[in-house]
Amino acid sequence: LVLAVSGIGHLLVRELESGIHRVDAFGGLDNRPKDTGGGVTFLVVGTDGREKITPREKALYRLGGAPCNCTDTIMLMHLSADHHRVSAVSLPRDSYAEIP
Repeated sequence: LVLAVSGIGHLLVRELESGIHRVDAFGGLDNRPKDTGGGVTFLVVGTDGREKITPREKALYRLGGAPCNCTDTIMLMHLSADHHRVSAVSLPRDSYAEIP
């Protein structure tokens, strides 16, 4: 029973992770700053994509309007060099700044 539950749990987690698309943003760049051993910083961006959501799920989660495929989540995250601390700054999606 324990093996069966563990196996099903593993398959479930693997299926959930397969929906996360990863991109090597710095692949092929040769002008990057030298590694100083000070950890690593990530920019995490999510988009509003509702193409795969059923009308029932849309009602359940109270999702209104049409999908716009626009940026929904923007976070700047820093993982310390010793991998013991994570700092995150969330930027509101409706932030607005005038650029002259």
